[in-house]
Amino acid sequence: MLGRIVTFFYNMHRIESGKGIFDAVYAEKKPVVLDATDYSADSFPPFFIQEDFHTLIIIPLISGDELIGMLSMASYQTKEFTSIDIELLSAIGQQLGTTMRNVWLYEKVQQELKERKKLQEVHLENLRLEAADKAKSEFIANMSHELRTPLNSSIGFSELLKQGMAGELNEKQKHYVDNILTSNQFLLTLINDILDISKIEAGKIELVIDKMSVPETIQETLSLIKEKAMKHNVLLKTEFDPELEFIEADKQRVKQILFNLINNAVKFSKEEGGTVTITAKKEGAMAQISVSDTGIGIKEENVCKLFHKFEQLESGISQKYGGTGLGLAITKQLVEQHGGTITAQSKYRAESTFTFTLPIISSIKKSIQAKINPGS
Repeated sequence: MLGRIVTFFYNMHRIESGKGIFDAVYAEKKPVVLDATDYSADSFPPFFIQEDFHTLIIIPLISGDELIGMLSMASYQTKEFTSIDIELLSAIGQQLGTTMRNVWLYEKVQQELKERKKLQEVHLENLRLEAADKAKSEFIANMSHELRTPLNSSIGFSELLKQGMAGELNEKQKHYVDNILTSNQFLLTLINDILDISKIEAGKIELVIDKMSVPETIQETLSLIKEKAMKHNVLLKTEFDPELEFIEADKQRVKQILFNLINNAVKFSKEEGGTVTITAKKEGAMAQISVSDTGIGIKEENVCKLFHKFEQLESGISQKYGGTGLGLAITKQLVEQHGGTITAQSKYRAESTFTFTLPIISSIKKSIQAKINPGS
């Protein structure tokens, strides 16, 4: 190789298809030598013609059976490359191909290690946050238990005073006792809600699945709200599907779900009153229960916020009607723990409908039975 040599390297990812000389090397995986006196100008890359080269050799860079790239050498001399040169360059091409392959593999491994380390760090951080959240929930649950004992005592003594067990009260004293009782009951509701949500988050809610009557459970829940509905001039109506009688669920938790929804429907009724309708029907393998009202409704942009914890839709409404912002979040969690879903639809200043589904035959009960009788 006595003439002046210029070397070019081609990465396989950057070689355009349809280039004749490159396609030949790609197909054969062997060196290709082109001499300007033997081939037309169209056979050569643009740089070859522009620089007035006379000979071009293209050597494949191979690792195993894979073509990694191509190395070309151009000379200003004609017939520059001998068979010995070609053999030597072929051996160099194999070495370069193997080296490049190893470099790329190393870079790929390093990148994968970085990504794996990052994923591991994210996983550890998630575990730490979960542990912290669980510790928080357990602390809240323990504190709620501690707070409920004196609060129940205060409510009990307030009720005794109201009933005149410690002597007759004048109107002013009755008013004070009513305020104490109302405030204590609100605090107890708040603590119970916080206790429930913390238990759910800590995974301590265990459903007691049993066969329960849907109409009976709804009527029992209505009896708890009937007096409040009368005060708000709200008519309570029920519509039962005769095909839906029993389901497998935790009766107390279903009553809690119903109470939250019906109580909200009554609470957010219009000043002149209204109607709350509870509908229960069978939909395939699910029981579908709806609570519809003719109350103040919810703005469309607020419907998506309904089931968020501590979410108060509008400050004016929360100040007027009260509430903790936890009831619907708890309701959603309890429905989903049963294997059901809950949705809400509303027209502002017109009506609202909350619909939830529960499996008629509980998969939770089946999983428990399977654990007890694994061979059955």
